[in-house]
Amino acid sequence: MHSSTSEKTIVIRPDPKLGQPGQLAHKIFIALIKKHSDYGRPIRQEVSFTKRELGRLIGRKEWGGRDSEQLSRALHEIHYTFINAHFKKSDGRHVEHSFNIFPEIFLERREFASDPIEACTITLAEPIIASLQDEHCGVAAAS
Repeated sequence: MHSSTSEKTIVIRPDPKLGQPGQLAHKIFIALIKKHSDYGRPIRQEVSFTKRELGRLIGRKEWGGRDSEQLSRALHEIHYTFINAHFKKSDGRHVEHSFNIFPEIFLERREFASDPIEACTITLAEPIIASLQDEHCGVAAAS
C-alpha cells in the first residue's frame, strides 16, 4: 500500500442544481435522527412527521404553502446528495459504496400539488440503518 493512499475516504456530493443542504435541511436531519432514536428497537427504516411536527421543526406556528415549499426543498437537498465511501474490509478487499441518505421521501398534501404538506415519511438508507443497529445510541448522542 502506498503511503498516500487512505484506508477510508468519504465523499459527499451535493446536487449541482440544489447545492449543499442548507440550515433548514440540517435542522430537519437532526430532528429526524432524534425522532428515529425515540422509536427505540426494532430499528425502523422510515420516520414520519405530522403537519404540526413539521411546523415545530422549522419553527413556524402557521403552516402554509411557502413553508411547505421550503420544507420540500430542504428534504430534496438531502435526497439528492450522494455519499461515496471507499474503505477496506476486514479481509483486505477494497469496497466502494455509493448511496443517498434519504432514498425515499413521501409527502402528503390534502388535494392539490400546491396545497401545504399534511404529512411526510422519510426512508433512511440501509447503511445508516445498519450503523444505527450497530451503535444505536451513538448517533443520537452525537447530535
